[in-house]
Amino acid sequence: MPTAIVAFAVPMSQDAFAATELENGSFEQGRYAWAPYSTAGSSATSSIINNNSAANLPHYGSWKARLGGRGIAGVDRVTQSFHLGPDNIPVLKFSAHITPPAPQDDYREFNVIIWKEDGTPYTLLTRTNKDSGRGYEDYEVTFPQALWFGRTHPLKLEFQVISTGRTQPVLVDDVAVVYKVPSATT
Repeated sequence: MPTAIVAFAVPMSQDAFAATELENGSFEQGRYAWAPYSTAGSSATSSIINNNSAANLPHYGSWKARLGGRGIAGVDRVTQSFHLGPDNIPVLKFSAHITPPAPQDDYREFNVIIWKEDGTPYTLLTRTNKDSGRGYEDYEVTFPQALWFGRTHPLKLEFQVISTGRTQPVLVDDVAVVYKVPSATT
């Protein structure tokens, strides 16, 4: 028996966003709701989410996540688990400062990954220190349909920096998962 596939487009209101799904997206409550980790050890892990260093200012407020920039090769990451509601279009919004490379800097890669509960990773964004701009840049990334269509999904958000040696840190701040709300049409 033949199967019919029906597709339809739903217009989006450009300004229609629902509230965030994440907690402490501004990092202003310190490590609350976030799980930092560094291959450089426990003192590096404890300094990932911080409110110090005049050289590495947050986007807004006093706190931010500082990934990499330790002068050694390794991986720094910060994660948070959350749930997506079904059939709304989720968008990850955040600010990141990827410092341009200096002549003495080694390679640095910044990844934004969503993990499904079955362990399947979805890389939403990858940047390197060669892709960097000046200061903080605002990002909006729409989640792939496999992560939200049809049911509620428990997920884990990961910001990750892989560095091969001497590099400047990547700073992350003002993180939110919001929903685009389909506009009503008649």
